[in-house]
Amino acid sequence: YLFIIVLVILIFIGTFRVTTGDIQPHMHASVGSAVPGVTLFLLLKAFSSGASSLTGVEAISNGVTNFREPSANNAVKTLIAMCSILAFLLVGIVGLAYVYGIMPQTETTVLSQFAMQIFGDNAAFYFVQATTVMILVLAANTGFTAFPMLAASMSKDKYMPRMFTVRGDRLGYSNSIIILGVLAIILIIVFDGMTEDLIPLYAVGVFIPFTLAQFGMVIKW
Repeated sequence: YLFIIVLVILIFIGTFRVTTGDIQPHMHASVGSAVPGVTLFLLLKAFSSGASSLTGVEAISNGVTNFREPSANNAVKTLIAMCSILAFLLVGIVGLAYVYGIMPQTETTVLSQFAMQIFGDNAAFYFVQATTVMILVLAANTGFTAFPMLAASMSKDKYMPRMFTVRGDRLGYSNSIIILGVLAIILIIVFDGMTEDLIPLYAVGVFIPFTLAQFGMVIKW
């Protein structure tokens, strides 16, 4: 919630400063003008990379049984609220990044550049950075929550080694957690921590299980 509140405040302040003339916009190009160098491949790459940000949406459908009755209606309301928040944040950040003329940089994220232009080099800027780090840590932790359960389920069906069903002293699937951590470290070392290389890999890893899951549901139906 803190990350969402910070982004909403950032978008409102950025919009207010543009509308009041406090900050002059530096747009890349006029809306509707031709952008050279953009091909169908780049558009598809942008679509796949952007669509990977929707991977958390299925968590609501997976947890319908945890909602208070009527669980289905409450899940629908939650899904609508989450999609609305995501759409607002995406449109707000992308739109203001275009108006402010923010360009992708190797060592500075778009959100960091945006916060620097809005707040300057002060405590508010570093607070935005801190909340971003917090949400990324939580996002990275989801893999260590879901993968051990998936591996244990597949192991029970004899699709993976039986070692993944063994629980450790803390009643967690220690083998899955350790193996996942080692593989994550290897990927970071191999790709030198470059997000432009890791995100496409993440997109491929996301869309393959999504496609397989949908294919399986179609066959079952």
